[in-house]
Amino acid sequence: MNKGFTLIELLIVVAIIGILAAVGAAVIPGLLENAKVAAAKEYHSHIFKQLSIELMTCEHSTTGHSSSGYVACNLQGVNLAKSLNSASLGELLGYEHGQSPLGEYWLMYTPASGLNNNVINARNKRIGRAYIYEIPGYCFGIVTTLGDDLDVIQNSFCRE
Repeated sequence: MNKGFTLIELLIVVAIIGILAAVGAAVIPGLLENAKVAAAKEYHSHIFKQLSIELMTCEHSTTGHSSSGYVACNLQGVNLAKSLNSASLGELLGYEHGQSPLGEYWLMYTPASGLNNNVINARNKRIGRAYIYEIPGYCFGIVTTLGDDLDVIQNSFCRE
């Protein structure tokens, strides 16, 4: 009695493995893209909440600075957006070396006048690239790119 597999049985097993590998190879890139978009949305939500909290602490500040000490409470417009962009504040919020989880600089400043050119036209931009821009007063806006098909997610915050 022969022990072992016949050539036909081995060929069938190899063919099945090949089919499964082909199906898996077609599905995995889509799953990775969806995971990056989900991570970018969560990242956007986190930095927006953290920066909003940072500005709200100014309302009860006795030092003239936010709770972290990185943002002067009297800043408005461009100066406010640029101060919120600091790498030190990024590290304080948990972004090592000022980088996002997707490998981008944690937050990049862009002038509101250049918003369309730099951000809204998000084609060919990496997923998870976050921009901060000025709004008149004690306000700022944040836009995060979500890749070619989904464009951007955008929020703004104003402190009274």
